[in-house]
Amino acid sequence: MPLIREGLLAVNENVLLTDLPDENADWEQVNIDPDEYVVGAGSSVPLSPSTHAVTEGAKGYISELEKRGVVRASGFEYLR
Repeated sequence: MPLIREGLLAVNENVLLTDLPDENADWEQVNIDPDEYVVGAGSSVPLSPSTHAVTEGAKGYISELEKRGVVRASGFEYLR
């Protein structure tokens, strides 16, 4: 479950074994498609509040981040 920045996290609710902690329950959530977990989207890493290292195969996830003003750091073919 990548924490993107304060108030924004990424998760697929179907992979959570428990509810989110109270501190994060009201944060905006970016959904990660299960197929994109397979290519490493769940292993993405925040480099700053507006830049995220995301595996290039996670196109939908990258698009959702960009809608929220977060850019993908280039050069990360795979993150695992």
